[in-house]
Amino acid sequence: MSSKLLIVDDDELLNNSLNAVLTRSGYDVLSVIKAEDAFQQIIEFQPDIVLLDLYLGSMTGLDILQKLRDEKNETPVILITAFSDVNSAVRAIKLGAEDFVLKPLDLEQLEILINKTLNRKNLERRYELLKDEL
Repeated sequence: MSSKLLIVDDDELLNNSLNAVLTRSGYDVLSVIKAEDAFQQIIEFQPDIVLLDLYLGSMTGLDILQKLRDEKNETPVILITAFSDVNSAVRAIKLGAEDFVLKPLDLEQLEILINKTLNRKNLERRYELLKDEL
């Protein structure tokens, strides 16, 4: 079964391009453009990772990340931004973001980060299963 990725980015061209590249790489990818749609899709699609733009118009990626954590949703989030904003990066990491990557995206680096995140998530899942068996 392929890993599920949700892309939330209001840049439609980037959103579509990233969707195509990651789909070709074997991921099950869903994209949304509006921040308001992100929450519903996280619940319905249940992605393994969310690729989340920092600036989405009506709300920020940090707002979405904060709401996820407030609701005890631990879905891994990788924040994407065109702006090198140290304060936002620090806040994102404090909220539990996996990483903070800058546009233009280095697709090879992004795939390495996705794989690293998926591997960590799988290890955590196996740890919990083994712990429950004891």
